[in-house]
Amino acid sequence: MKVPKSCDGSYCVAHKALVTYNFRLSQDYSRPGSKGLYVSFYMFSATWGISKLHPAPGQPALLLVPGKAEYFRLEMSVPPPRNIEDQADVEDTIRVCVCDASRSWEDITLSDLPAEAFRGPLKTESVVLEATCAKSGSTGAITSRKVILYDCDQRGEEELEEKWEFVDVILHTASALIIQQENDIDIKDTVG
Repeated sequence: MKVPKSCDGSYCVAHKALVTYNFRLSQDYSRPGSKGLYVSFYMFSATWGISKLHPAPGQPALLLVPGKAEYFRLEMSVPPPRNIEDQADVEDTIRVCVCDASRSWEDITLSDLPAEAFRGPLKTESVVLEATCAKSGSTGAITSRKVILYDCDQRGEEELEEKWEFVDVILHTASALIIQQENDIDIKDTVG
């Protein structure tokens, strides 16, 4: 079953849902001298932590070759409330680090903030963003995202030979429903 997508582009899953991430490098990928693209998956959690999901922590980036499918599974959950202001749903981001060279992104990992960091509600101002969206006419299509791998000098940094980019998958996890979900991610390279 495909994971439903909301109008803001995030995927909606239920508490304790087992989400399977299927991913592959498109069959038409080719670059002279390249074996494929290297990917690592990280979770930016609702409790402000960053953890490596796949491949396992300490492992090198996964080499995706054209047409070969890979997958990993993740159980989504809503953490226990830390105070009375906590919501019954959360938003997590899975960041896919894509590079044409084997590179480690392990330095970005951070532990979740401890529960005692949230003893009371923070004194903040709430801002609500309103958006209008229409239902898509197509159903059941595989989601495909084009990833443009930038040269570092195009970002105003020193020129390096490797090219890289990030792809974010936003997951909205609600505590109400319990169903099994599945999502496909198709990684394409658009550098000419």
